[in-house]
Amino acid sequence: MKKYFVFFCVFVVMSAYAELSGAKFPGTIDDMSFKSRMEIAYDGYKPLLDKKAYQELEIVPGEEIFIDHMILEAEAEAKQQEQDAKSMNIGEYCEKYPYDEQRCPQNSTTNAQYSYTNTDHCITDWTIGRKPVIPGPTVTGGACYPPNHAGKGRENRILTSGRYETISPAFEKAMITILRKEGGCGTIKADSGGYTCLGIAWNYNKDKFPTKEALSKITYAQAEDYYYNYFWLKYKIYKLPDTISGYYLLAAMGSGPSIAYNQFRKFLNVKNYNRAYQIDDEMVGAARNYNGNIAKDWIDKVREPFLHKIEQAYAEKGSKINYAYSIKLQRENGCHICPTYPLHRPPQPIQRKIN
Repeated sequence: MKKYFVFFCVFVVMSAYAELSGAKFPGTIDDMSFKSRMEIAYDGYKPLLDKKAYQELEIVPGEEIFIDHMILEAEAEAKQQEQDAKSMNIGEYCEKYPYDEQRCPQNSTTNAQYSYTNTDHCITDWTIGRKPVIPGPTVTGGACYPPNHAGKGRENRILTSGRYETISPAFEKAMITILRKEGGCGTIKADSGGYTCLGIAWNYNKDKFPTKEALSKITYAQAEDYYYNYFWLKYKIYKLPDTISGYYLLAAMGSGPSIAYNQFRKFLNVKNYNRAYQIDDEMVGAARNYNGNIAKDWIDKVREPFLHKIEQAYAEKGSKINYAYSIKLQRENGCHICPTYPLHRPPQPIQRKIN
């Protein structure tokens, strides 16, 4: 009995040992070699080797004939344009092909052989903006008449580059006037702006021009950029109707943004006020609905009397300022003022001579 009991115990122990040593966990892909895993991945992607993430366009039967026709048509138009360039004068050609930047650049000569007849019977051989002028109290972003000759002994050249002519004709017209009356650099006694060049006062713009010498070397094109960014856009003058926006820019430039803003706000009888001196919708609405000739009244009732007082104040302090010429130049060069003797833009921009 004892022998059987021992045998039974040995059998149980060996059976338990055999069961434990024979157990195995199932293998996973992580237990495989890198090479084996790449082979499996390659086999899995094999069906997609020649596939694309998009569906290729198929040419519809007969479409290739249509495409060939379009190519031939484009070639014929290009050939016709070349023939027209040889047979037409520049005015006729640019009227037919206004987007030819090579032959009809924005700063090309404006003495073209065609005319614009406008609603107020003003006929000029070119306009600022290169399209008919539509005078009116609500028009914004339209074309302007060319500048007027200022008489003997005055600046009678267009000094702007023409880069802003199609962007904003009213700004371009005002800049032509600014550069004609602010042609040099210097210091006016008793003027808080100090040293000034092309109308830009150094005392108020030291962040943009670190020295007076830097300001003295400013070009006409740089002056245009300055007035466009720091006046036209900053104070949102562009929102005003064309008939008054240029005059307002001249006021903001000449007397400062705050004075021009307050004068114009009171002139329009607008009570709202903002510290940024920006033209708002209420001022725009008042300008559009103004009862009368807003440009004439603005100069007659506000700007001329104000500048006359400033001139008298300067005279008492020993500074001689000729504002009469400035007012006359402004009167004759509003966006919608028809010139009696229009100036033309030179074929090439005039470069400012720096002493």
